[in-house]
Formats: sequence, structure tokens, C-alpha cells
Amino acid sequence: MKKVIQRTNDFKYNAAEMIHLLQAEEDGTILTTEDDQDNWMLEKLMRVGAIYLLSGAAAFSLEVVIYTDKGWLLGIKWWLQFFIPVTLWLMAPYMGLSSILLKMKHTLRQLIVLFFGSAGIAAFGIIMLFDGFFIHVDPRNKVIFWVVPLYQWLAVAGTAALRHAVGRSTDSHKDK
Repeated sequence: MKKVIQRTNDFKYNAAEMIHLLQAEEDGTILTTEDDQDNWMLEKLMRVGAIYLLSGAAAFSLEVVIYTDKGWLLGIKWWLQFFIPVTLWLMAPYMGLSSILLKMKHTLRQLIVLFFGSAGIAAFGIIMLFDGFFIHVDPRNKVIFWVVPLYQWLAVAGTAALRHAVGRSTDSHKDK
């Protein structure tokens, strides 16, 4: 049975969530109000959710690359000449957005932008690969491996620009 701690406004956190809140306070993050605690939990949820979306899309992309060519039958030459370059190119947008999520500090509004950007980029990649290799099967569909990441990089750039604009607009409101 989970230990539940009752808060004044009827929100419930289990013991593990409270330990995380206490660790955040030990790390120097001061959570003075219940709104700060709620925002901290929502920020963590947005960051972890975006990483899971990107990881799932990356795993699906790897599966499609291996499935389409049956590379395990072709030997080491296929793995070196086709799998590694295509995989690196397919994974690059996911790694780029993941690095933005993990390496930079964000406000809650910026994390919401990054979460929905991650969802859109992951969904686009999965839908395009699924459609091209499972629904409309054609030998010329291998071009999808090279085109989809181009559009995803444009979406990563747009998401990063929107994230920056949202962060700038909140900073300008604080000065007033």
C-alpha cells in the first residue's frame, strides 16, 4: 500500500513524489508555494514525456531500417555501408531535440512548446515511415529515409525558435 501525504488543497502526492520534491529543495531549488511544487512536477512530466516520445520514434525508425532491407541476411557489408549512415541521419533530429531538452534550462511555457514539438516531430516520422514501408510499398520508398529527416530538422529549428520566442516574451513581461 502506498503512503499518501495529504496537502491543504486536496492534492495527493505519494511518498516517492515527495522524496523528489525534497531532493529538489536539497539541490538548491526552493519550492516555496504549492504552485511552485505543481509547476516543478509538470515541468518534469513535460521533459520526461518528450524524451519518451523521441525515444519511441527513434526505436521505430531503427526497426523500419532493419525490416525494410532484411539486413541480417546481407552480412557485414550492409551494416557498414547502409545501416550506419541511414541510422545516423534518421536519428539526428531526435538527438538534436533531445539535447535541447536535456542540456538547456527551460520555463514551463518553453517545455510545453518543446513537448508538443517533440510529439509532432515523432508522429510525423512514424507516420511517414509506416505509410511508406507498410501501406504504400514501393521499391523507390528508400528515398523516405533521406527526406523525412530534412523535414524533421526544419521542425526542430521551428520548435527551437518558438521556444526562444516564448522565453523572450516571458522575460520582457517580468521587466514591466
